Amino acid sequence: MHIFDETSDLLVLPVLNNKIVGAKCLTGGEISYNQTSQGIMLNLRKVDTMKESVIIELTFQDSITGMALQKHRLSMFTDPIYGQLISKSENLQSANGSLVVKLGQLINVTGIGLQQIQTGTEGVVTVEVSADGVSWKLVKEGVRNSKLVELTVSQFNAGIHLPGVNAQFVRLSGKGGNNPNFQVKQLTVYARSN
Repeated sequence: MHIFDETSDLLVLPVLNNKIVGAKCLTGGEISYNQTSQGIMLNLRKVDTMKESVIIELTFQDSITGMALQKHRLSMFTDPIYGQLISKSENLQSANGSLVVKLGQLINVTGIGLQQIQTGTEGVVTVEVSADGVSWKLVKEGVRNSKLVELTVSQFNAGIHLPGVNAQFVRLSGKGGNNPNFQVKQLTVYARSN
């Protein structure tokens, strides 16, 4: 288990129908635990929880099946390299094939999530970011009807892609097909501090 955020000295996990036979912190420090019918309590008092990442290994008596979080898809944006969620817009409808979301300030945009995007027949959406609303950087072209699309925003520098582009606008543009307009149930923007 990876812990990316600061946490208290006690971490509570849900009830598991499997007995824990061992627990250790792979990033240093000692960990103890108490497993009851109410859940699992991990004692992290002897672990440096201020580290960027704390890794805990739990050993179970039997193979693990049926964990509660197993059914939920985790976003790639849960990785701390993408920073945090800074904007969430819902039930968006384009006008004349375009939609612009103003973020309010210049920030280092690292990711854009689109949920339940619906375009016209054979239509596609282009996603771009801009610092000034005039010059636009292409993030992804050709996004089609989809339940979930997660796009990383990066810049090419010294031969490598680095996450993040300074921007304060996100633009989606529809094209092709019988109608350039589109709908997005949810648009999320992730960023890091500049």
